[in-house]
Parts: sequence; C-alpha cells; structure tokens
Amino acid sequence: MSVVDLETARAHLDATAHTDDAEMQRMLDRAEAAIVKQVGPLAATSVTSTVAGRAGVTNFADSWDGRSLTLPVRPVVSLTTLTGASGAVLAPATLLTTGDGVIYYLDGFSRFTEVWYTAVYQAGRVTLPADLELAVLELLRHLWETQRGAANRPGGALGEGLAPTLPGAAYAFPIRVSELITSHVRPGF
Repeated sequence: MSVVDLETARAHLDATAHTDDAEMQRMLDRAEAAIVKQVGPLAATSVTSTVAGRAGVTNFADSWDGRSLTLPVRPVVSLTTLTGASGAVLAPATLLTTGDGVIYYLDGFSRFTEVWYTAVYQAGRVTLPADLELAVLELLRHLWETQRGAANRPGGALGEGLAPTLPGAAYAFPIRVSELITSHVRPGF
C-alpha cells in the first residue's frame, strides 16, 4: 500500500477520470519503491536485522572498539529489542539509538562483546516529509507522462531533464526528483 494516497496523486496529475486508477496505483507504487531504494522506508516499518558485533576482530584495538553497532535499514525511529548471540537481551532503556541507526550504550563505557546481535526496530519515518511526498508525486508525473508520450514533445518544462543516475538507481531520476531527495539519501548511496 502506498504512503501517498491515490486521491493526492490524481490531484497532482490533474486527472479527473477514474478510468485509469488501477494503472495509476501501480505507477505510484513503482515511484515510491524507487524513492525508497534511495532514502529508506517512507513510513515506519518493523525490521529485524542481524548485526555483526565482534565477528572477525581478534583484538578490540584492531578496527572496532565495540562501542557501537550500526543498523542496516535507516532512518531508525526506535529500537524495540537487541539480543546477543548468547541470548542475552539488552534493555533498550540502557542504549542510545540515533536516527542514523547507530546504537551506543548510555553509560559511555560498556562494550558490545557478542559476535552478532539480532535487532528488532522501527525504521522509516513517523510522518512523511513534504519534500519526499513531492518527490514521489513528481516521479509519478514523470512515469505517467513518459508513458503517454508527453515527454516526446519539443520544448518541455524546466526541470524535466534527467539527473545523472544515482548509485543503486535502476534508471535516471528527473532533476527535480533528485533535488528533492538529496538531503534524505541514505549513507552509502
């Protein structure tokens, strides 16, 4: 199910007929999926991840001091549980979890000593920022118009060009979409 509702999409496209609703919903879902690949979940979603702890580190001074863990799906809303390989459950109240998905002990000196941890957490956004909603709608507009041949017309509005393909993107985003998501792109992209 889309985070952006079909009525909002129809209004953005100035589409009054309901005859293309199923097709428009499929394109809206595809637009959201493309944005999610770049910025992470648009809505709060429950995630379970296995996170490497001291695996492969023979000496804590080597490359990892054990002070933090990094969750793979970001942004992070909240940590529900963190369980070590031994089965020991760490109380979320004793941990600080940042929106960037980094977990620290609140006491400042405890270390994560297990080989791996299973983290259950909420990733995504509690409310969808206006710029990300507009990015989804603009990508939908791009998909909708290019399917109908509107992109082939001479001239065209400012911002209809394509931005260089973002790393991990299956295709180039329109420049206006790339600009809207820039501040939300996940680390590593």
